[in-house]
Amino acid sequence: MGDALEAFRTILVPLNGTRNAELILPYVELLAHRSGGEIVLLRVTSPAVRVMTTGLPVPGEIDVGPTESDQRLEVAAYLDAVKRRLAGRGLRVTTVAALGIPEEVISQRARSFGADLIAMTTHARGGLRRVVYGSVADAVVQHATCPVFLLPVREGERNTAIRTWAR
Repeated sequence: MGDALEAFRTILVPLNGTRNAELILPYVELLAHRSGGEIVLLRVTSPAVRVMTTGLPVPGEIDVGPTESDQRLEVAAYLDAVKRRLAGRGLRVTTVAALGIPEEVISQRARSFGADLIAMTTHARGGLRRVVYGSVADAVVQHATCPVFLLPVREGERNTAIRTWAR
C-alpha cells in the first residue's frame, strides 16, 4: 500500500472557508506525510454580488457583499492560516485563490497543477436536496482527470479527526 500512497505527490484541497470543509485536512495531512507530497489549498470564490433594485425613483445597484479587495484579503488570510498549520506539521503547502464557478475552477486547477488527487468534503445530500442545491463534489467527480477522495459531512455530526488536527 505504501507504493500506492507515493503516487499522491500533489494533492489539491478545495476549501470554502468553513470548518466542515476543513474536516478533510487530517486525512490529507496523513496522505501527504506518507507520500512526501505537496498540498495545494484552493479557495474559489464568486465575484462580488451586486443586486439591481426596483421601485426606486432611479434604479441603481446596491452592493450586498464585501468589496472584491476585502474578499481577496479575507481569502488570503484564511489560506495563510491553514497553510501555517499544515507547514507547522512539516508539510509542503501552496495556496491558490481563484474567482469563478467552484466545480469548473477545481477541475481546471487540478489539471494545471498536475494533481494526483483531489480531496474534499461533500454535504452528502441526496434526493431532492441534491437536485435543488446541486453538488460541487458531483461535478468535480464527473470532470476530474485524477482520483477524487470525498469525505461525507452531515450537519450536526461530530468528527474527532478535526479536534485532533486543530491542536
